[in-house]
Order: sequence, then C-alpha cells, then structure tokens
Amino acid sequence: PDSITERSYPYASQLLTNELISQADLVLTMERSHRSRVAELSPAARSKTFTIPEAAELAEFVKLAIEDSDSEFGDNRELGFAELDPTKKLQWFTAELNEARGFISPILDEIKDAHGADSIPHELAFTQIEKFATAFLKAQSEIVNA
Repeated sequence: PDSITERSYPYASQLLTNELISQADLVLTMERSHRSRVAELSPAARSKTFTIPEAAELAEFVKLAIEDSDSEFGDNRELGFAELDPTKKLQWFTAELNEARGFISPILDEIKDAHGADSIPHELAFTQIEKFATAFLKAQSEIVNA
C-alpha cells in the first residue's frame, strides 16, 4: 500500500459484541470509558481488557519485575514456558498484566478518542497509539520470547 488508507487486507469496523469479546485473548481500548463498556458487555472480560497506555505501562512493569529476582511480583513462568504455543503465552501474559494492576497506577491511562466529545486531533491520537502500542509490543515480545 502507498498510504495508511490503502489496506492490503480486508478490514471493516464492526460493532463490539459479547461474541467478539469472548473470542479475544486480549482487549485493548483507547479510553477508560471504552474499557468500562467492554466490562458492561462481558463482565468476565475485565481481566483481559486494558487501555493501550495502561497495557504498555503494565507490560513494562511485568518485564522489569521478571528481571528483578527480589521483586515481590517476580517471575512465575514455569519450566517449559518457551515451548508453549503463542496463544498460551499471550494468555499467560494477559493474566500477568491483570495481576500487575494492583502494583502500579499508570501515569497516563487513556488516549482521548479523536471522535469523542473531548476529541483531540487525529494526528495526536495516532502518535499516542503508536507510541504506547510500540512500547507494549516491545515489552510483550521480550517477555514471551525470552
């Protein structure tokens, strides 16, 4: 594709449903209100639903805690973790993010929706999404591929 608007794969937005939520191992939202809406639709999904900035900060916390052998949080990856299939690793990682919620309070825990009432320019929203998503994916990759 020559631009971000030209997609090489079929994509269409769709209404969030209980079925979509139940199929997901991880749900990332922009705003706290979006995260709350997911929990309203599927209360059981609270443990796998995070705002993008929240997920990025929690992922970094989990990564640092794993590296620090004296951490109360610590590394609870079991023997054989490296051999797990990617889906199982993601499920483990998502559970760790949820467990870490009580250990830190993210500094910035939401990205304002560019289409919401308190909208921000699209470029700013995109920059924030890119920044936090990149940080999240970097930490996640370092943890699950270690």
